[in-house]
Amino acid sequence: MDEDTARYEFEFEITLDDLVDFLRLDQKVLNATGAIGGLAMIAVGVVFIVGSGDLIFGLLSMLLGLGWIGLSQTRHFDRWRTGRQARAIIGRKVRLSVGKTGIEVTSNETETKVDWSGATGVKDDERMVIVARQRRPALWIPTRAFASADQRAEAIAYMRERTVEARAAATRR
Repeated sequence: MDEDTARYEFEFEITLDDLVDFLRLDQKVLNATGAIGGLAMIAVGVVFIVGSGDLIFGLLSMLLGLGWIGLSQTRHFDRWRTGRQARAIIGRKVRLSVGKTGIEVTSNETETKVDWSGATGVKDDERMVIVARQRRPALWIPTRAFASADQRAEAIAYMRERTVEARAAATRR
C-alpha cells in the first residue's frame, strides 16, 4: 500500500463457489422473501383444496410454492445462474491489502481502492466477508483466503473498527 503498511494481505483465485457464497450473503433478505412467498403459495393451495375443493388449482399453487422455495433456498439455481454470467471472472487471481486508510484490490491489471471514509459496513457469514460502500458491496473476501479463524476474526474486527471510525469522523464534520 502506498501511504500505509498493509495490516492484512489476502490472495485468492475467484471460484464459482465464491461468487455463489457472495450472492447468498448479499441477498439474504431476497432469499428469505422467496421462502415466505413460497410458503404463501403453498398456503393458498391448501386454502383452495380445503375451502373450495379445487384440487387442480390447489396442487398447482402448492407445486409453484415448493419450486419457489427450492429456487430461493438452495444453491443449485444460484450456481447455474452465476456460472452463466460470471465466466469472465472465474479463475482470476485477486490480492487485497487491508491497511489504515482502506483496502487496495488488485486483479489482473486492475487496481482499485476502497477508502475507509467511503465504507459503510462489513457483513460476514461462515463463508464470506463483504465490505460495503453506500450499503452496496464494494468488495468481498472468501473465508478460505484467511490463514486461520483467528486471523479472520481479527481482520473483520479491524475492518469494522475502521468503518465505524470513518463514519464517526464524517459525522463530526
